[in-house]
Amino acid sequence: MEALLSPESHESNRDSASDVQMPSFQEDGSEPPPFHDLDGLVEEEHARVSGVSTVTPADRMSLQVEGSSWQTFVWDSFALMFGGTQLGYAMGQMGWGWGLTWVLFSALSTWLSGHLLGQLCLDTGAASYPELGQIYFGNRGRQFTLLCQWSGYFLGGVVQIAFIGATWDQAIGSYTPGVCQWLWMIITTGILIPVIQVPSFSQFGNIALACTVAAIFLVAVYLGQVVEYGRYTHICYNQWSMNSMMANICNMAFTFSGHGTFPEQIREMREPKDFGKAFDMLYALAIPFYVACAVAAFWAFGNMNSANWLENLKDTMAVKIGIFSSLVSTMPVIALGQVVLLLQVELALGVLPTDWMVNRSTVQGKWAQKVRGIPPVVFRLAFRTCYLLAMLFLAELLIGAGLAIFVNIAGSLGLTATTYWLPYIFYLKGHGDKLPWSKKLLYLVNALGGLFITMSGLYFNIKDLVQSKDFEFFHETTCKEGAYFWGNHMWESNLDNSTNAYQTLVVDCCQKGETCGD
Repeated sequence: MEALLSPESHESNRDSASDVQMPSFQEDGSEPPPFHDLDGLVEEEHARVSGVSTVTPADRMSLQVEGSSWQTFVWDSFALMFGGTQLGYAMGQMGWGWGLTWVLFSALSTWLSGHLLGQLCLDTGAASYPELGQIYFGNRGRQFTLLCQWSGYFLGGVVQIAFIGATWDQAIGSYTPGVCQWLWMIITTGILIPVIQVPSFSQFGNIALACTVAAIFLVAVYLGQVVEYGRYTHICYNQWSMNSMMANICNMAFTFSGHGTFPEQIREMREPKDFGKAFDMLYALAIPFYVACAVAAFWAFGNMNSANWLENLKDTMAVKIGIFSSLVSTMPVIALGQVVLLLQVELALGVLPTDWMVNRSTVQGKWAQKVRGIPPVVFRLAFRTCYLLAMLFLAELLIGAGLAIFVNIAGSLGLTATTYWLPYIFYLKGHGDKLPWSKKLLYLVNALGGLFITMSGLYFNIKDLVQSKDFEFFHETTCKEGAYFWGNHMWESNLDNSTNAYQTLVVDCCQKGETCGD
């Protein structure tokens, strides 16, 4: 571990950007100085981070005093990135060889990039991902990192709103005939308004743990059906192409996409030095699930793996329970993924997640002064509601594009950058002169692999979207988009060739290669 992560003479030879150190807690475990006694410390530290951090040292201290444990980091990140069942679709578009290659590359590369990212945050005291961009590449670095974070997590939220619309239909569609996905998305957004008011990562800990338990239950049901019923009666494994593989590597990247929130989560940890331990625990929990889901899903469903993995199952009582628990648990996960973006705006305006009725922030500036008289809880309600409505608008605009294209573009634009290659680029920039050539080469190869995922994903998915014959803005192709249960028919020993499942999966996918994954 140390050999992979540490540059030569690492402790004794920092660059100037690494000299920024945030105030730490007292070693004897006693309380730090009260908030109002930090004036001298604020002036000293603010002078050192001026022009880089939008979070003043006093505000940073406030976040840490009421911050999170390393266990909270594990549950928050697990809830954010846990999507092992999504890997079946990516495998279906790649085949055994390429699929397993990219799963293993993703697991190893993102484990290493996560540790490098955490080390950079601890070295520099950066309070956010954009601050790292500015430390190593100036204002352009900050702006580019902001673009990556916003495009990745904002579009990721749009994906989740679209996904949960199909889940509503699977859960109670038989009782609500005629209600289509566009209306389910509006209902979802209305439910999300109170959920997204949870201020920050620290407050999400217990909620994220409950969401993780619900997700693991549904994965157990998913794998249980594969064990019980085996492979589909009709199945194919060769209906993939180099184009489909290149377009869907970024779909796999979506599954490993928690890194974009790590600097902000470290900012809120009471003991930031525990990040490495927490991150290893996170991957020890997640990666075995990922590999098991990828292998089992492709073996059982082949190229018929759906972008909405629930479609591949049989509609049973256990699945229904899992879907209802998923409906409840996905709401906080959607909100959790957006907190990193919401706090970028709120903290810059001096709206602390630790404040409710009285604004205690030390941030100065024209806009911060304008909102200082507004109770933070009122500001959050108004701002976050408008933010959700913007996400809903985009989801409705692109409703006919299909869930897979949503996922792929979100994965390509920002999530791949913040997870697969920006940590390596930043580390090479900051410590490249102290690294032996072998580490430089290792980090460079990983960065280039991540850049390849970004470029191929953008090119092939935008191409597919442009060439789509059925796509229209604000137009839903079918009310059942992503909301079937193919397993109701595909596990039957005598599959009726007149069913929609047979025509869509056997004829159009396996024989014609046209609808695989739809």
